[in-house]
Amino acid sequence: MVLKIIKAGLNDEFNRLFHFQTVSILQMLVRIICNNYLDPKFEIVFMKKLLTLILLIFTLAIAANAQKKSNTEQYITRLSEEKFMYMHPDSLEKLKPFLDERLVYIHSSGSTESKADMLKNITDGKWMLTDVKVKTPKVRVFKSSTAILNAQGHFSVVGNGNKSEIDLLYTEVWAKYKEGWKLISRHASRIN
Repeated sequence: MVLKIIKAGLNDEFNRLFHFQTVSILQMLVRIICNNYLDPKFEIVFMKKLLTLILLIFTLAIAANAQKKSNTEQYITRLSEEKFMYMHPDSLEKLKPFLDERLVYIHSSGSTESKADMLKNITDGKWMLTDVKVKTPKVRVFKSSTAILNAQGHFSVVGNGNKSEIDLLYTEVWAKYKEGWKLISRHASRIN
């Protein structure tokens, strides 16, 4: 019980001292900026304005960081959609830079392809995309080097000469390398 009282007293003393030091530092800044000792009422008003300015700068810095993330999210969304345009035998050279060498591409049927498998299957006409309409893409960026995109899409596919329309829910994982962002994994499920 005695220890609790002593500890509570020390906490109160620390809080009072910390508040006093903060106010003293602000008063010193005000006096340095104004180059003399001013009326105490003016100092308080000036300190409030200075604190408001500091908080505003801090808020703007946070907002700028959020905007940076938003730009990355928009970039990944554009990359993902652009990649679909090149999933055609005539555009494979443009598709290759989007794909990581260790890519795992899982179709809604459950079949899995590597980068080499995907390129070969598109070349051989096993499958290709003719149109994709992406809905509700959402990107989450982690440590500025990994991005996960979740989206729905309506896919027009030609597989072994047969046309089909498929609605999918899919997840793509993108990694940032020196040469840019690359797709490292994709998994899709059919929406009934």
